[in-house]
Amino acid sequence: MLFAKIMGRQSEDALALINSALALRFQGPDVTAMKAVAQANKNQSLADFSKCAQRFEKEMYSDLLIRRHFEDLMNNLIEDNLNKIILPYSEVQIDFVADKIGLPLDQVLHKLSEMILDEKIKGTLDQGRNCLILYEAEEDCEMFETSISTFTNLDEVIDALYDKTKKFKQQLVATKEEKKEEDKSKAK
Repeated sequence: MLFAKIMGRQSEDALALINSALALRFQGPDVTAMKAVAQANKNQSLADFSKCAQRFEKEMYSDLLIRRHFEDLMNNLIEDNLNKIILPYSEVQIDFVADKIGLPLDQVLHKLSEMILDEKIKGTLDQGRNCLILYEAEEDCEMFETSISTFTNLDEVIDALYDKTKKFKQQLVATKEEKKEEDKSKAK
């Protein structure tokens, strides 16, 4: 239950459960490990998470289910931290990102490649310049479609006005010719 709360990003609820009077009788290394993981998740700290992985290796890696969820949680934490670091930039050096996040360069490069392929990041890696180039967020498609329909409607209105103007000019020409004919017949 504690790990489910942590995975659901409800670390504060997990910590409250651990510190409750009911949880006192279940205290042990497993609960201590969950408390440390919940605290690291709450702080969004990769360093604390790595310490948990080392300190509570037996508790985190002995059970296949716990290990898989722990690795997923760490993976999500890395992605969240990477997104926080690269968010303000349109182009950022990969060395800078690796230094900020505190992970080896090749691990950061691999993770960024994975995030680009999974379309979690809109961008490309330029390994020649050792940088990540981020694309601007796409505009709202609904707004784009509304704009296109507005221009289409305006085009139809302009065509209708052009047709009316053309008919009006034809009527004016016809009226002028009739007047000329009248003036000629009156002059005779």
